Amino acid sequence: MWLALLEIAPDEPSDRVPLALSELASRMELLDAHRTRSDYAAVGQILPDLLRDLHASSHGPDGAAALRMLVDATTTARGVFRGLGYLAEATLAAERCRQAAEQLGEPVPLAVADWARANTAAGAGSHRRSLTLSLRAADELGGHMDNDGATAVLGMLHLMSALSTLRTNPGEAFAHLDESAALAERTGETRRWWMWFGPTNVGIWRMGAEVDAGDAGQAIEVSRRLHPGQLESAHRQATYYLELARAFADLDGAQDQQAERALLTAERLAPQPMRSDTAARETARFLLERSQRGSALRGMCERMGVA
Repeated sequence: MWLALLEIAPDEPSDRVPLALSELASRMELLDAHRTRSDYAAVGQILPDLLRDLHASSHGPDGAAALRMLVDATTTARGVFRGLGYLAEATLAAERCRQAAEQLGEPVPLAVADWARANTAAGAGSHRRSLTLSLRAADELGGHMDNDGATAVLGMLHLMSALSTLRTNPGEAFAHLDESAALAERTGETRRWWMWFGPTNVGIWRMGAEVDAGDAGQAIEVSRRLHPGQLESAHRQATYYLELARAFADLDGAQDQQAERALLTAERLAPQPMRSDTAARETARFLLERSQRGSALRGMCERMGVA
């Protein structure tokens, strides 16, 4: 995937023949099935050739359609790299996504690309850069809300802004969460651009924000109103249980068994991303150190490579 991303620079000529849109669309559907299950290994098998073929077809007669798919595919590459902890590679994927969106010149894909860049910056710890990208993209998208998918993408940009401001300005962060929740009431549950925006996902982000803000009890209260099974995404379902585990773990040991069960459920739902997730690894380590038994968590820590 890394090599493919290097080779699909906009100014790099392709040595492949542009393919029919129907064939590309069929392979994108397969990609979507793999990423919905969070099967990163399967994604890694098909994405390199798909990236190269989309790059070639973006210079063919169906260039605009191929570029839209390329924005989606590079977003997927970014998500896989970030999920497995390869932040430099994720950054390149996000930049390739932005380059494809610029070639296309459509407002929603441009906003998607900036969300991808902001998410990667936040993952690397650069919340200032993440906020700059999120706010600018939201402002630019605001004049194009009649475009398909714009409301959902704007909602995701507010979620990213909330994450980026939580440590420095909690009030502003929760204002962004409220704005995102209002947008989610308009969209309902969606799956565009692999973002899964809707009331459930906004609630999962709010759970994480409550834990990070020091209110584990409120995070648990939010969890009771959510039904993660409404989301097809294995990763987002797993994230619900991860945030729940983090909340239970913050309760001075009183709910450690529930925290363990939630964390093991997250791993069962999406083992590949959860075993690489920093929050999941640290929560497992913390619970194991505090546990009097720890047998199930010891096995999980071994699978994570956590000492």
